[in-house]
Amino acid sequence: MAKAYINRIEALRKQYLDTRVDMDVYNAKYLTEGFKETEGQPWIMQKAAGFRNQCLKKNIYILDHELLVGGAAFKPRAGILCADSSCSILDRELDTISTRKFDPFYLDEEGKRIFKEKCLIIGRTNVF
Repeated sequence: MAKAYINRIEALRKQYLDTRVDMDVYNAKYLTEGFKETEGQPWIMQKAAGFRNQCLKKNIYILDHELLVGGAAFKPRAGILCADSSCSILDRELDTISTRKFDPFYLDEEGKRIFKEKCLIIGRTNVF
């Protein structure tokens, strides 16, 4: 008879493998909102406002069978778009990120729209 923890580990493994890898644009969106709200202030204040906004608005998830809960992205197995470091990368790969051969991340049309309208603007201004 299997120990209870083995059943929990197997359930977590299955859940992990059955989850599609998505791109999380919300992290960048919330950071960008904080920067826009504090436009004209010193960079460190903008960064702090962006981080605060991320902490207030990010989705927190708790999955069945977890002992340590939550994660950095809006769901498990998601790549985080960091507006302060990777906007230009996603800008170049926006239409191919879901189909590229290595390390693809699914990004739906809504995510692409959010990126273009809410995140890319500040990424192109070289604020970071």
